[in-house]
Amino acid sequence: MEHSYYAVFQYTPEWEVNRGTFALGIYFPDLTGCVSCADDIEHGLEMAKEILALWLEMLLDKNKCLPNPSHEEDLKKSLTPCERLFKITVRLENHRGGGGDVTKW
Repeated sequence: MEHSYYAVFQYTPEWEVNRGTFALGIYFPDLTGCVSCADDIEHGLEMAKEILALWLEMLLDKNKCLPNPSHEEDLKKSLTPCERLFKITVRLENHRGGGGDVTKW
C-alpha cells in the first residue's frame, strides 16, 4: 500500500549559493519526531523515503493509526524562504526490497 506525506527540507541561504556545502534538515510536519538530514537534495530525497517508510512501519507495528496527511496549501503557508516542500510516497510492502516515489511541490 502506498502512503504519501509532505517533507520539509530546511537549508541555510548560503547552501543555495554553494550547492551542497551545508547540510539539509528534513522533517515531516505530520509525523512528530520523524526527521533526517542530508548533504544535498538528491541524498535528502533518498533519506526522506527511507525514514518515512521506517517511521510508518514502526507506527503500524505498534498498532497505531497513521495520521492523515496535511494539505499542501496549508503546509506552504508556514514555509520560510529557506524551506522547500516535497511530497514523499512510499510503498510499505516493497520498502525492504526498495521502492518509493518522490513528487516535488
